[in-house]
Amino acid sequence: MPHSPATVPQALTSESYIWSFPGSPVRIYLHLKAAERLLADVTQASGATPGRETGGVLLGRAESPLKIEIMDFEAIVLEDQASEKFTLAEPDWEKIDEVKAATPAHSDGLQVVGYYRSHLRDDLSLDENDLNLFRSRFPQATDVCLLIKPLADGSTTAGFFFWDNGAIESGFSFNEFPFDPERLRLEAMEQSLAALQPKTRPAEVSPAPASDPPAPSARPPTPCTRPRSAPAAPLRCAKSRCRCKRADARR
Repeated sequence: MPHSPATVPQALTSESYIWSFPGSPVRIYLHLKAAERLLADVTQASGATPGRETGGVLLGRAESPLKIEIMDFEAIVLEDQASEKFTLAEPDWEKIDEVKAATPAHSDGLQVVGYYRSHLRDDLSLDENDLNLFRSRFPQATDVCLLIKPLADGSTTAGFFFWDNGAIESGFSFNEFPFDPERLRLEAMEQSLAALQPKTRPAEVSPAPASDPPAPSARPPTPCTRPRSAPAAPLRCAKSRCRCKRADARR
């Protein structure tokens, strides 16, 4: 059950939502304040002109693909104001170059770590223009793309896209997540709590020592229950006039 901010100690709260998935080659730390401002930018653009997308450059720090921080962003105004889709043309690409050139001057040391745009189209996927932009202006292994999609019920979903061995999976996001700052804050707290749990290894069970087989139990001999045969009767001669009788009588 998610913990509410009132029940979680301040030391356990986190300012970043960690985006990843089992076997992911990247680990993205999305700062919650940046998520709030990104959602406001997307909502304002679609609210002012229904169906209009917005986008820009993601700013943060990237030590490696396994630690990419998104801490801020800078929106880009397209040259073609008539288009509702956030599709960058060549003049717009130059604006990205200008932002990249200006980032070393940031006092907080932020750098360009990718780009974002709202997605008011079917599914949640990159189109050919996204891929061309990604390959041309964001070729580093630590560059990512964030698509933010407002839904008809008023909620918002999002997903990251990234480099993996020189390729980009553009058809879907491996981990689509609700782009709601409050839900992300609760999820970040759960992630912090899970990180603090001690990692216990299962106790190793030693095999039981081999024991000698039990000795066979000695049993007393079973008494014989067969009835004994009666003594044999003396033999008598069947002939009535046998000499045997007369000889016995004389004795």
